[in-house]
Amino acid sequence: MGRVDDDDTGKGTLRSAKDRALGPFRVRCLHCNTIAESWHRDSPTPKGAIIGMAYCQCGNVGADSLGFQDFGRVLFRNPNSYEVVTEKK
Repeated sequence: MGRVDDDDTGKGTLRSAKDRALGPFRVRCLHCNTIAESWHRDSPTPKGAIIGMAYCQCGNVGADSLGFQDFGRVLFRNPNSYEVVTEKK
């Protein structure tokens, strides 16, 4: 379960994985300004999508999806050299 801040108290509410949408995890490299987009192996993917670990063009940042949109892990060579790109609804 994850915590979601849905009010101004900062406490948030717990919600289960079944409430989350499947989708990619995206990270922008601030060195080469390209996006590493990773899809989980159990998610329906568009043609040409990278399943598993994806890297930016210069190889500084790697993204690995955890299966749900905007959730994943980031591997990087230089700290403070990336930003997570999220879908705003």
